[in-house]
Amino acid sequence: MRPKGMGHVRTMQGVVNSGKPATRAQVVSRMNNLEHERERMARERDVWADKLRQTEEQIGQIDAQLAQLRALMASMLTEPEKPKRPKNMRSVSLEY
Repeated sequence: MRPKGMGHVRTMQGVVNSGKPATRAQVVSRMNNLEHERERMARERDVWADKLRQTEEQIGQIDAQLAQLRALMASMLTEPEKPKRPKNMRSVSLEY
């Protein structure tokens, strides 16, 4: 992984001390941190699964609306459109 800045660059002391935990307390602390991280990731996965389910339902609703509109459009194309004229207008025939 490429470091983002000088604060992320690993030093020799960091490399040497990043190996195995030296004490039992460090081991227990690391285990506790990993368990919490695992639970957090599981909750995040559940949230994503719920969001995915909601999104799939919304896509289904949109597809249903599109199908209705396509059927309406098809029926409009088969019916001839009648010219609309105002009710107060009279027709006058002209002869040449």
